[in-house]
Amino acid sequence: MSSKPFKTNRKKKVVHFNGKRNHFALSSGISFPESIKFTKREAFFRFLSNYENILLKPTSNHSSPTFQVLKDEKGSYKVLTSEGSFLFADKESLFTFLTPKIKTSYLIQQHIPFLQIKNRPFSLKIKVEKRPEGNWEITEKYVKVKGISKQETDILTVKETFSLLNLPLETLTSLDENILKVVKKLERKALRYPMWEISIGIDEQKKLWVTKANSKPLHIKGQKQNVYTVLKSDESLQPVLPQTHVMNREEVLWNMLDEHKTIILKPVFGSLGSGVIKVSVQPLSYLIQYRNENKQFLTKKEAFTFLQSMIQNQTYLVQQYIDLATIEGRPLDLRIIVQRNEHSEWVVTGKYAKVASLGYFTTNLATDADVLSIEEAVEKSGLGHLDITKLLQDLDSIALKTAGKLGDISLHQRIWGLDVGIDQKGHIFIIEVNSRPGTKGFRKLKNLDMYKTIRRYKQL
Repeated sequence: MSSKPFKTNRKKKVVHFNGKRNHFALSSGISFPESIKFTKREAFFRFLSNYENILLKPTSNHSSPTFQVLKDEKGSYKVLTSEGSFLFADKESLFTFLTPKIKTSYLIQQHIPFLQIKNRPFSLKIKVEKRPEGNWEITEKYVKVKGISKQETDILTVKETFSLLNLPLETLTSLDENILKVVKKLERKALRYPMWEISIGIDEQKKLWVTKANSKPLHIKGQKQNVYTVLKSDESLQPVLPQTHVMNREEVLWNMLDEHKTIILKPVFGSLGSGVIKVSVQPLSYLIQYRNENKQFLTKKEAFTFLQSMIQNQTYLVQQYIDLATIEGRPLDLRIIVQRNEHSEWVVTGKYAKVASLGYFTTNLATDADVLSIEEAVEKSGLGHLDITKLLQDLDSIALKTAGKLGDISLHQRIWGLDVGIDQKGHIFIIEVNSRPGTKGFRKLKNLDMYKTIRRYKQL
């Protein structure tokens, strides 16, 4: 077996740990499954002799298949793949079967029977970043649960997961300490990487296992779909979330249009309303709106071809369209800022209304949207029947719940900006949540108190 404690894929910057010789890990409260590279026949056979259940998985190309090999009491080997299961009488025939199918770098790993949440696999993810002064700090912590469908996953907070699994919350303190020890060990092997995401599984004895470390992780707070997925796990927020899916197949678009008749397409990574598209089903055509331009297409094929030319290789979301309240036919929505105070408690520090420019369906300041106080916007729109005091209370409650939920994952985030819509019937919806919200709209209000408050909280 390899004498190195872990293997590093330099191109993708992913580390797969080898637990057999990693005595540091075994003594620190976190274990590592034993791993070797799939190369020589003899090493593969020795690994099979040591374990009755193993995994073969790609080190970097996640589109390549994963194989699970199980040894039965008769000495035969069953291989489980996405294509089905295959049975082999001996190691030689098993190796002959696997070799042509493994066309990239693969890892052989001891299979650990991890706990599941409602019969669905999960992985605890912890992001650690190196600060300018040289110390490491945990910045994100969440649990990724494999979805019922292959395309979508659920994201829970660690506290929610520990509660579901009846794990003591005290474990979290020792977990943080041990993760920082692991990262410091990684630092000695890979000095140039200022960030790591550590993946952890929990076995049936509730023992923690580090399965992988990635030095180029994506942040939850920077991806619209991940933010939506986190919020969707909170039952109290579900009624204010418009239905949203990743558009990874053409059918997702048409299914959403069949259900809602009008939908919004938006890039997963994007700001200032850039790339946002509105698609509507008309009696005899499909209407596509981008910025203040409209195009009509008679067939699905024509419409989708045009959308492909706009989207190109970007990842897009499909979101239920909210029939927003309007002022003189121009849609309006709200910007709400939530920040941590000196006690790290969430506080609503400002909110205002944005009214789209004539001919636009988005309310971004980049397209010269107007800025009003919420009270003035409600009075001028068709929402005058609403109790403004209750509306403001409901908006604050939703904003604080949102910040609290996301703050349990993005531990050092101190500000969130919510774009909130109110439909023609007065129902509230969270359209989007931003981790770097713009605040220049507050400078356009007659009263600058909220702008000054936001500036003061940013200095905390």
